Amino acid sequence: LVGADCSDTTLAEARVQQWGILSDAAREQYWWRPGGTPFEPQTLSPVGGRDDAGNVLRPPDTFLLMLLWPKRVDYLRLTDNYRQVDTEEDGCWTPVRLNP
Repeated sequence: LVGADCSDTTLAEARVQQWGILSDAAREQYWWRPGGTPFEPQTLSPVGGRDDAGNVLRPPDTFLLMLLWPKRVDYLRLTDNYRQVDTEEDGCWTPVRLNP
C-alpha cells in the first residue's frame, strides 16, 4: 500500500497521479465521515476535491494506492461470452482461451 507517508518518490508520485484522474465525485467521497456514522448534512467536503481556484487538492491520508502482482487472470467478456485465462510463470504470461 502506498500512503501519504511513502518515502519512495516514484510510488508517491503514482499515488498523486491516480488521485488526480479520479472523477470529482469520487474524490469528494474521501472527505465524507466514516461509513456507519450518523449522517450530517452540514458536513462539507471540498466540491470535486478541488480548492476555490479549481485546482485538485492533494490526496487525503485516507487515499491509498494498492499495487498488485497477479499470477492468474480469468477474463470473461459478457457481451460475447469470450473467456480467457492468463497465467504467469517465471515472468512469462500464457493465455488460454476457454469456454465460458
